[in-house]
Amino acid sequence: MSGVDLGPGPVRKGAADSVNQYVGGNFPMKSPAKLMKFRKRAVRLSWSHPGYFQSPGIPTVHGVIYLKDIVKAVLADRLPGFRAMGIRTVMITGGQPSDARAIAREARGRFLAEAKPEDKLAWIRKEQAGGRLVAMD
Repeated sequence: MSGVDLGPGPVRKGAADSVNQYVGGNFPMKSPAKLMKFRKRAVRLSWSHPGYFQSPGIPTVHGVIYLKDIVKAVLADRLPGFRAMGIRTVMITGGQPSDARAIAREARGRFLAEAKPEDKLAWIRKEQAGGRLVAMD
């Protein structure tokens, strides 16, 4: 989850679980169940503002953005060549495992999901300690 502190209160965006925990279940929408169908692939938006649905200062979910990752065409064209040279591809993302799995399946590679920066660094160091060269894009 990340965001900025503006005027009347903080604005936050992030993975559903993180934002849901942050707002403590404060959904102004009539049916939060409708939002849950996008649970694995949606970014929640939250902010605290006087006069918006709740008491001032109480963070509330005010929107959902549905996102879908894709394998870029130029990369998809190069992946078979990488595999032919023995290059292993791994997608490391802060995103949800279900999203990462879908992209990795499409790219025929491996994945590490819900990775924080320190997780990515640990993975790189482990691979390098095993004598592997690591390149990232």
